[in-house]
Amino acid sequence: MTDLDITRLRAMAGTADVEIVTDSLEVVVAGFSTRGPLTPRSIVRVGELYLVETAEAPDDWYMGQLMGSSIVCHGAYGRLEDAIRAL
Repeated sequence: MTDLDITRLRAMAGTADVEIVTDSLEVVVAGFSTRGPLTPRSIVRVGELYLVETAEAPDDWYMGQLMGSSIVCHGAYGRLEDAIRAL
């Protein structure tokens, strides 16, 4: 799991509306129905968007939205800093 610091994350995102998510949520990639769910290592919520680091691609962060009890991701953004800049 990536070492996450909530104060640093909030500063990077420019908002206090940041949370490190500890709930078990299913993570899938939109448009890849043949691909099974991904295994989340770290999940960060920034506003209504979720950033997910997976076991399948450590240090490669996906961005998505919560739909029911799943996070549906629509793209990968590289490092966490890059994903936050893409918000």
